[in-house]
Amino acid sequence: MTGKGRPHLAVVAVGYVVSAAVYAWLPAVSVRPGQAIQFGRPLLAFLLPTTALLVSVLFQSLWQRDPIRSRSASEETTYQAITFRIVLFILGIHAVVVSGLLSVAGVIPPIAPGLARAVPILLGLGLIGVGNLLPRMKPNLIIGIRTSGTLADPCMWMRTNRMAGYVAVGLGIVLVGAGALVTPFRAVAPVIGAAGLAAITLLVVYTGTRSRV
Repeated sequence: MTGKGRPHLAVVAVGYVVSAAVYAWLPAVSVRPGQAIQFGRPLLAFLLPTTALLVSVLFQSLWQRDPIRSRSASEETTYQAITFRIVLFILGIHAVVVSGLLSVAGVIPPIAPGLARAVPILLGLGLIGVGNLLPRMKPNLIIGIRTSGTLADPCMWMRTNRMAGYVAVGLGIVLVGAGALVTPFRAVAPVIGAAGLAAITLLVVYTGTRSRV
């Protein structure tokens, strides 16, 4: 991984350190009443940080081997920023999971309602962060709306991914608002489902229309 990838590793390292620090307080997982399965703790403590690490390393490896991407400094910066936000999202979910487990174990005060709302908020913030950067990406094989048309035509790539960025930001705003404001909480899922379906439909229709122009 290049030097520009080090922020990814630094954030992942923080995830591992925090998980190790609270490891002893995480509850053991039981698959049967009264039977503690101790390997559940490593899974809960380190699965998502490891996932974030693998995503970062895999994306970087594919990015370095991408035969069509621009080699410009601005493109590299945008790619790194998008990947960094993806890693932050994964570790944010990890923080929610660990906090929930510590709450269940009585190590910290009960915070289940707030944690439940944190998930759509984190997803929304991730979509806003990535969507805001997506229009800056030039044709590549790793990030963006990749079809035969967009990969063959830089102008179509730019238009399609600009729209995808707008859609992602819009959906992200809805998710953040739903997670923070919609009550009762059980109503959040239908709102998110409807917004997600509308976003996908809009993007599919737009991409299909542009491919025929």
